[in-house]
Amino acid sequence: MKRVALGLALLSLGAPVAWAEGTTGSNFPPGQEIVTTGVIQITDSGWNTPTSTSDCVSGWGDDTWELTLTQIKELTVTVQDCCCPGDYFEVYVDGEKIGTTPNLAPPWGCDFSGPLSSGSFKKVLCPGVHTIQVRDAGFDGHGPGEIADQNMCPAGFTVSGSLATPPPPPPEDVLGAQFQAGPAAPAPPPSPEVAALASQVAAIEPFVTLDRHGMQRLDTQAARRAGVSQEALTLGHRMVALNNRILAAAHADHELPLERKDFEFIEPLFLYQAQTGHPCTDRQNPAPCPTRVESGRFFPSEAEVRQHLESLGYHQTAGYAGGGSGRDFTRTVSYPGCSSASAFRDQAIYRQEGQCWTYNTQGPEPNPEFLSYLGDWPYFGWPGYVRWWHLTFC
Repeated sequence: MKRVALGLALLSLGAPVAWAEGTTGSNFPPGQEIVTTGVIQITDSGWNTPTSTSDCVSGWGDDTWELTLTQIKELTVTVQDCCCPGDYFEVYVDGEKIGTTPNLAPPWGCDFSGPLSSGSFKKVLCPGVHTIQVRDAGFDGHGPGEIADQNMCPAGFTVSGSLATPPPPPPEDVLGAQFQAGPAAPAPPPSPEVAALASQVAAIEPFVTLDRHGMQRLDTQAARRAGVSQEALTLGHRMVALNNRILAAAHADHELPLERKDFEFIEPLFLYQAQTGHPCTDRQNPAPCPTRVESGRFFPSEAEVRQHLESLGYHQTAGYAGGGSGRDFTRTVSYPGCSSASAFRDQAIYRQEGQCWTYNTQGPEPNPEFLSYLGDWPYFGWPGYVRWWHLTFC
């Protein structure tokens, strides 16, 4: 039977299902059709809506739920397929995909019997208006002819939502646990290129000095008297020039725009250090970027989220270190195998959600506020390494 619209709205808060008689050609029980309403508005309540998607190309559902909250709640959205194996569903809240029900195909199509996809997904929401949408991803990879032959569109399913008090937030010390879990894997031997660069850096480092502003100078004459090669001196001058460009911009409190090509001459060594557990310069195993962790904490004002971060030992990140937005915060942390007390940090970034404020954290990672710990850099090339690391990995 093909569904035909009744032109009546479904009650979205658990009302009986509205069905219609019709002719052939849809993903519904024979002779029955779900009547959809378009936009369903809900305030501080759950819902249960038999619904459908009649968009046979993109799969977006016919209904959208606009949920208005007056207090922080944890939303659970559950999607249950109605009829034919092969449908599975993506759930979006405020444009962000929060989950996908399992794809149980094959079989695929209304000519077959098989398990029907379902799933539940959670998200903590702040007060305000939130939009919930569902997309039938079961159409992906199937052409219009196949969809029509199997009567897969329109497709019926049920979307329900429930609200609960948010769970307690995670402990504030969750950062860094992945880095303390165990010893790093043994480092592979360096390539000849990396070994040569490391040898040249070691040869010139004793002849690099810093002034009170952190600006660097390479004593070329003393290095030559000590037998340092011209290749090492050339490398040293390039590293000092790069560091001094970064430092000069930092003193002006702006972040020097750099690209990967600015680091080509030293990148093989930096990459080896980042990936192999070199003291003060590693991410174990390696990982492209430390995990960013949502705090699970919400505040009614921007002032209160800032005060909370400051109570945890964070401060607003300097502009030259990426803090230009004013919402980027830094807290220095110790790091295994690194003697510098400030070379690593945890980062916190706060943002507004609805009518409240929350934040996430990430770390440990090389601390880009290198002016704040002059004289305590792990080695003279540290400013360049930190900028390269953030440009490459985070």
